[in-house]
Amino acid sequence: MLDVFIALQKTLHSGKPVIFSSVAVSSGATPRAEGAHMAVADTGLLAGTIGGGAVEFRSIEKSKALLAEKVSGMHHYVLNKRDVEELGMICGGDVTVRFLYLSPEDEAILRAVDQAVQSLQDKQSVYLISGLRGEETVFAVYANGHIDGALADLSTESIISELADEKIRRVDLADGVVAELLNRAGRVVIFGGGHVGQALAAALVPLDFNVIVLDDREAFIDPLRFPPQVRTELVDLEDIKKTFEVGGDDFVCVMTRGHRFDQEVQAQVLKTDAPYIGVIGSRHKARTVFQNLKNDYGFSDQDLARIKTPIGLDIGAETPEEIAVSIAAELITFRVEWEKASS
Repeated sequence: MLDVFIALQKTLHSGKPVIFSSVAVSSGATPRAEGAHMAVADTGLLAGTIGGGAVEFRSIEKSKALLAEKVSGMHHYVLNKRDVEELGMICGGDVTVRFLYLSPEDEAILRAVDQAVQSLQDKQSVYLISGLRGEETVFAVYANGHIDGALADLSTESIISELADEKIRRVDLADGVVAELLNRAGRVVIFGGGHVGQALAAALVPLDFNVIVLDDREAFIDPLRFPPQVRTELVDLEDIKKTFEVGGDDFVCVMTRGHRFDQEVQAQVLKTDAPYIGVIGSRHKARTVFQNLKNDYGFSDQDLARIKTPIGLDIGAETPEEIAVSIAAELITFRVEWEKASS
């Protein structure tokens, strides 16, 4: 979502209006579900997607028309068999797309966009509040305990009360207005900045994961080895808590330079609430390490069942890049279930 809001920010601050298009309602086998967004200017698509194909193309054209009229709107696509054929789709179902006209002259909306960009860059929790109240555009964000943006006649106090938990991913605030958490679930904490860790970090960034790489070797956490979105940090792998805290929303991937350090990291991470712990290596290695974790650290079989090893989906991966793809696919699968459980 950061790319969408950066596109909104740049375009609005340049003095040009934008249409913020969203899948408001979907049913059946549609390309994207509720919460898919894109930003469209008079030149065309800026960032994001609502599923691609003919529906997205027609939505972009609809956005351009609304920009010319300077209004918001809704459009319903009925993807029954006949419409599927006419639209060139392979999916059936219904999609309602909401088009919000954002004016560069609306200071409240500019503040909302700026706050969203800042919060997303700082990895802070931020909700988008959007919809149509009659003909009035609602576009605001909730972050750091307060709201910026255009809210029509909605109560700020009731919204803050509704979102105070900051664990709800999506909630209907009023007819036609929803609040959704923009930050995707799960920070990925990679222990080990070697070849696989480097490849995994690069693979996860475009998938909207918040990635941090930890190692006890300075050369392996050199920021130049990773995309700029990846945070790196020097840690003592035998005493992680001295400088870093693994949290209850962290997806942990263990791939240090050797079995001993992998074992040390697992022993420490098992004492946290991390929902996902994946460890690179063979099944033979896992049996040996698991026996050590039971004998030397007192962990039970139930404790060890939290660890996924070998990490990643079994796709026959061999190179660091292929292994990264297998792990990324597994993390996507886990994140989907994690987000469902958190909503």
